[in-house]
Order: sequence, then C-alpha cells, then structure tokens
Amino acid sequence: MAEIDRPTAGNPRHGTGALEQLAESARGWHRIQLAVLGFIGFCGVFWDGAGSASPAAVRWLAAALVAAAFVLANLAIFMVGRVAHPVHALSDSATTADDTVIDRRTRRLRTGIRLTYLAVALLVAATLSSWLPTSPADGGVLVADATGQGWCGQLVEAPAGEVRLSTADGPVGIPLNSVTLIRPQAGC
Repeated sequence: MAEIDRPTAGNPRHGTGALEQLAESARGWHRIQLAVLGFIGFCGVFWDGAGSASPAAVRWLAAALVAAAFVLANLAIFMVGRVAHPVHALSDSATTADDTVIDRRTRRLRTGIRLTYLAVALLVAATLSSWLPTSPADGGVLVADATGQGWCGQLVEAPAGEVRLSTADGPVGIPLNSVTLIRPQAGC
C-alpha cells in the first residue's frame, strides 16, 4: 500500500524518484568498479615481469598499460561515486529534479562505466603481453645422434646433408643420416 500512496510525477524522468533510481544504478556499478580495481591490484601483486620471456619494451608497455588501467579505474570510481553518493543532494522540500541535474548525473554515470570498460580492456592488453611467444632465435636447439651424443646451440647455415650448430665449444656439424633428435632447448 505504501507504494501506491507515494506521489509520482507524470514524466518518470522528473522527480527525486528518477534521481534515486539513477543513484541506485550507480551504486551497483560502484560495486563492480571496486571489484575491477581489486582485480587490477591482485594482478599487479602476482605479476612477475622479470621472469617474462617477452622483450623489455613489451614488459614496459605492459607496466604502462596496467598503470593506465589503475588510473582509469580510480577515475571511473570517482565519477560513478559522485552519482551513487552525491554530496549535494536535493533538499527534502524539493519534489522534482531539474533536467540538467539528471542529465549531468546520467552523463557522469555513463562516462564512469565507459572508463571501467576501458580500464578492463587495458588490463587485458597488458596481460596478453605475457603470452607473447619467444622466437626460435631466443632459445637453442638440442641435436642428438644415433650414438646418444647430444649438442646444444644455435642453428647456423650448413651444407646439404648436415645440421650445424654454433655451440659454446665452437661449431659442430652432424650428418643428417645420424640425427635422431632435434628439439628446441632453452638455456644453451
């Protein structure tokens, strides 16, 4: 019965009810944004850029993207928070809200939501850099022959019928007909 007795304006866009609905929506988004900010912090705590196989420039770019995501998430939280918990609320004697107040708060909410999506996208882009494959030139190659002897080094140009490696002990040529294993090997 209380719902029926509550006065409503003819246009649902007008009135303190519309502002309260907007603030309630903003409060829901505010919770989501805090979760996003927590996730960015969680990723930052467990991210070990030094152990990454990606080039230094990519690691720096990833760090910049995470920092930008953090800044954008904070800005988004601020913008949505201004709608969710307005400092300058309408007075109790006011029964309708001005269209400019509703429009301004709606724009803030939408901008805050867009910034949240952008922060998540930047975080995803930064995370993808850790999946950057290493090029074959970064690692070595292990070659073994029929006798069980193995060599580890970088592949270099060789004559037909031979596999040649540049090893720590110098160049080694292995005839192809005696090769039993060729595989990538890190740390040669």
